[in-house]
Amino acid sequence: MAYSTTNPPQMISQTFGSVPARPNLWSYASTDAIAVVCGSSYVSNGHALGMAVGDVVFVLDTTSTLGSQAYVSAVTTGAGATLLSSFTTT
Repeated sequence: MAYSTTNPPQMISQTFGSVPARPNLWSYASTDAIAVVCGSSYVSNGHALGMAVGDVVFVLDTTSTLGSQAYVSAVTTGAGATLLSSFTTT
């Protein structure tokens, strides 16, 4: 399944100020597995949502009910955000 702007990540905690830089926290639930969610510019409206590099995203795969933690690794101005899983599997 592809990302839909009608089901965007939701900010659950916003930080203010930049010293020291602290990430915002987001939650996101969809039927997509973490491997799909971590695709390039998956969150196609990430910039418009206010996502920033370093933000933490709690991801729930509603099909398997598995939760994962990811972080925003890149944001393209006027476009999408790319997430990376915080954990590596072997």
